[in-house]
Amino acid sequence: MVSDDGRKIWIREKIGALQRDFSLADVKTQNAGLNVTGVFVVQAAADPTETTELLYQYTNETFVRGVVGWLNLAADDIDEQIEALMQHPKFCGIRAHPPQHFDADWLLSAAAVRGMTALAEKNLAIDYLVNTTQLNKLRSVCDAVPGVRAILDHGGRPYVMTGDTKEWAHNIRNLARHTNCVCKLSGLAERAGVEWNKQTLKPWIDILIDAFGPERLMFASNWPIMTLMATPHIWVDSLIDIFDDLGLPAAAQGQIFKSTALQVYQRR
Repeated sequence: MVSDDGRKIWIREKIGALQRDFSLADVKTQNAGLNVTGVFVVQAAADPTETTELLYQYTNETFVRGVVGWLNLAADDIDEQIEALMQHPKFCGIRAHPPQHFDADWLLSAAAVRGMTALAEKNLAIDYLVNTTQLNKLRSVCDAVPGVRAILDHGGRPYVMTGDTKEWAHNIRNLARHTNCVCKLSGLAERAGVEWNKQTLKPWIDILIDAFGPERLMFASNWPIMTLMATPHIWVDSLIDIFDDLGLPAAAQGQIFKSTALQVYQRR
C-alpha cells in the first residue's frame, strides 16, 4: 500500500505515477469481478509507525486478512517491539530490509540474525526483497535462522527483460532445494518491460512452479506498482492462461492463488 502521508518512500519518489494516494477502496474497485475475497497489506515505508497505523486502520476490516509490517531487525528492543505488534490480530509478519535500500549483506549481520531469530521463535513470517544475485545469501539466512518462515518476494526480482533465465534459474532452484522458503509469484510483468506478454513470462513462471511447487508458490499482485504495466485483471488472466498452458490442474492453481498465502501467514 502507498499513500501520500509525507513519509520518505524511495519508489514513490522515483516513479511519478505513484505520487498519489492508493486506498483499499481502489483495491476493491480494480479487483471487482475477480472473486477476490481478501488481501494482505504489505509495508511500503521502512518506518515502524506505518506498521502500527496499518494495523489499527484495518483492525475491523474483514477484507484485509493480515498486515506484513516493518521493523528494524537490529533494534536493541526488538523482542519488545515484536510482542507489542503481536497484540494486534492482523499482524502476521514483517518484510526485512534496511531503510531505503535492499542489501542482503545486512541480513547476515549478527544483529539482524538475532532479530530474525526472535521472529522465528514466535513463528512469524518474514518477507525478503532480494534480487537474482543475492539469492544465495537468502539461503545463508535460512541456514543461520533455523525455523524461519521465509518468503521470497517477486520471484527473486529476475531480469525478465533480458530473456536469459540461466543464472536466476540456477540460484532459484538451489534456494528452493535447500530451504523451506516460499516464493511470491509477482513483479515479473513489471520487470519485463512495456512489451511483455504471456510468452515473455511463461519460461520464468514454469521454472518457479517446477522449483517450488504450488504448495510453496504464492500469488501476489505487487499493487500498485503493477499498475505501471498491467491491471489486476490482465495480471490474473495472464497467469491463468499460463497455468493452463503448462497443464497445471485447478487444485494447484487454487493453491497458488489462495491457499499458500493463508497457510504461510497463518490465516483462515
